[in-house]
Amino acid sequence: MPDNILEILLEKIINNWKKVYGAILGFIVGLTVINYGILKAIVVFAFAFIGYKLGDSSFTGGIKKIILKRLKED
Repeated sequence: MPDNILEILLEKIINNWKKVYGAILGFIVGLTVINYGILKAIVVFAFAFIGYKLGDSSFTGGIKKIILKRLKED
């Protein structure tokens, strides 16, 4: 029997972090669809994605450059 089961479990989670992340994400998506329905869930995830993109500094910097470029054209 292993000495420290928690240590082995954490090692497996660290080595398979993509699978764990996918399982957690799938669980959250499933709960959202069950609680709100498919259309409301799509709206929730669309706004979450928009918020994620707006929080990205490279995306926000690109938007600022595009807006300034268009304002200078006039």
